[in-house]
Amino acid sequence: MSALSKIFVVLLMVFSVAFAMMTIQFVAKTHEWQGAYEKQQEAYTAARAQIADLEGRVKNMQAQQVAQLAKLTQQIGQVQSSSDDKARTISDLNAKLGQLQRQKTSLATQLAQSLASLKLEVSERQQYASDNQTLRDDILNSQKQNGDLMTANNLLTQKVSVAEQRIRDLKSTVDAIQKENVDLRKRLALVGAGKTVQVERGRVRPAAATPVSAVPIKGLVTGVDTNRISVSIGASDGVKQDMSFIIYRGGSFLANMKIVKVEPTQSAGIMSDVRGEVKLNDRVTNFFNY
Repeated sequence: MSALSKIFVVLLMVFSVAFAMMTIQFVAKTHEWQGAYEKQQEAYTAARAQIADLEGRVKNMQAQQVAQLAKLTQQIGQVQSSSDDKARTISDLNAKLGQLQRQKTSLATQLAQSLASLKLEVSERQQYASDNQTLRDDILNSQKQNGDLMTANNLLTQKVSVAEQRIRDLKSTVDAIQKENVDLRKRLALVGAGKTVQVERGRVRPAAATPVSAVPIKGLVTGVDTNRISVSIGASDGVKQDMSFIIYRGGSFLANMKIVKVEPTQSAGIMSDVRGEVKLNDRVTNFFNY
């Protein structure tokens, strides 16, 4: 055998040994790889289970997020709608605020005008009050003067009434005297002719004049019966039959009275020309200036 063959045989043996060792190592490694593979399979299966679980969780989370997103979208829409409404409300409020400000300005102007008018009106009212007071004073003075005139008129009316009564009495007396004079003239004519004149008994004499007192007589009304009056004065006070009196209260004339019955301390008379209601304790007098 040649050296080359020997080398080749040696190399072949070396290669055989190396291949055997590599085969052994490969087989050993392959057995380890199978265990590792099984472990990897187990790990892969566990990982796939975890992945499936995670995918389920992710899907649930996605579904929840989608629902939340839809809800948030709806809320955002509502907020946007509410924001639009609020924007419109703010715009309306701004418009109303502007209108109110204009009204405030207008009212301030009107208030200023009203205050000026009120000041003028107060001044006019003060002037009116002053004029009214002056007018009231004038009215009071006029009423006082009117009262004085009415009192004077009442006094004058009373005087006229008493004077008229006296005139009627005097006229009655004059008529009686004239009638007596006519009778006397007739008698004188008969006497002058030589005829006998008989004097008639019970002949009516002319009415006597109404008695008049030289001093004022004053008394009070003590009784009223229709038009018949009782007074607190009588013959002891100078009262006589047919004497005329006036009845008054304060400064007001009430009636005339003619005495028809005289007693020592009281008298009675008949009223005439009644101008007011006669009451107890009203005053009576026979003088004009009572």
